[in-house]
Amino acid sequence: MMKSLTELMYGEQGIIKEIKGSCAMLNRLCALGIIPGKTITKVSAMALRGPVVIRVNGTEVALGYGMAKRIFVEPVGWSKLIKEKLEPKILGLNKVAITVKDHEQAQRFFEELLGIKFTEKSDSSQKKYKVKSTQFGDTEFQIINDLPLQNELGNFIHSPGLHHIAFLVNSIDIWVKKLKEKNIRFIFNEPGSSEQGRSIFIHPEDAFGVLIELVERR
Repeated sequence: MMKSLTELMYGEQGIIKEIKGSCAMLNRLCALGIIPGKTITKVSAMALRGPVVIRVNGTEVALGYGMAKRIFVEPVGWSKLIKEKLEPKILGLNKVAITVKDHEQAQRFFEELLGIKFTEKSDSSQKKYKVKSTQFGDTEFQIINDLPLQNELGNFIHSPGLHHIAFLVNSIDIWVKKLKEKNIRFIFNEPGSSEQGRSIFIHPEDAFGVLIELVERR
């Protein structure tokens, strides 16, 4: 089954089978050694349809998203050069977030009794929630006021109580592949992206009622 370069996952290898484009595009790719029959490895891809980086003939080449989408390959496995990356690993605890009924009262409890100082992380009038955040080493702790029912995550949260925990992982793509093979579901079909990295939520029904986020930093 053929895939475009944009559909390959990090570390996946493929043999180029077809390139759909103008003569100018074909000539440019040919000069880079990107021709049918060549084996390539997908090295990385930027969010929001940014450049796709591949390795061909031992050299890394960045291709525009539109061009990468026109190059079709037959997947053949995974690159030995990044074998360690392909082993899904939990690198640490990234975040613990709790939901509270009274945001200000909860903040006073943590600040006055436990000595924890918070900063205002976000206040969205559209989503109608506030987040107070603090950092303990590499782990972020958040208190969040009630989420509205129309929020995508609101249906999975029991307030007051644990909102979610987040684990830092080495590769979102590899974890998604592994968990889907085990029939684990996600709340959203694709990982979300931000300036900090990428993340995805495991469905609580497949994680003993706990909302778990996997985070890959840039």
